[in-house]
Amino acid sequence: MLCRADTLYTGISCDLPARYAKHCEGRGARYTRMYPPRQILAWCPCADRGQASRLEAQIKRMKRDEKWLWIEQHRYTGD
Repeated sequence: MLCRADTLYTGISCDLPARYAKHCEGRGARYTRMYPPRQILAWCPCADRGQASRLEAQIKRMKRDEKWLWIEQHRYTGD
């Protein structure tokens, strides 16, 4: 997710549109209360919560340019 100040936020959810709405309303993660979200950039479906958590950790360890490459490969279209 692209947030204010052009920062990137990574998280997991079973219902992406609902979770994004919570972030926008200021009821999501502490980070998105400080840096409100502007746009969902990418998403990747996972088999279960464990796989999603591992992927989230992997993405958070990436350098910013690596994250942008990952985002391009998993672009969110709103479908």
